Amino acid sequence: MDCCTPQENKIQSLKENKANMKVILWVVIAVLLVFVAFFVYKDRKSSNAQAIGIDDLSSWTADEKMQYEHHGILPVRLEGKVLQQKSSGMVGGC
Repeated sequence: MDCCTPQENKIQSLKENKANMKVILWVVIAVLLVFVAFFVYKDRKSSNAQAIGIDDLSSWTADEKMQYEHHGILPVRLEGKVLQQKSSGMVGGC
């Protein structure tokens, strides 16, 4: 026979459920953080330059890189060699 009253059993059950919910919540948060980290890494790895066929930016000057990254402007020497994507104009967002 149980030494506890039904009310004490109910309270104990609620405490266990609350503890289980905390564990589930932390597991969900951990999974979401893993997904966010994966997509941020994936996004940083593939740049817009690679998407349009530019593999190597090492020969570009700092100004050319800035113009491309902030404004989407390709250097004049590359404009004929790279397939241009149609865009609405502004790339950098400012």
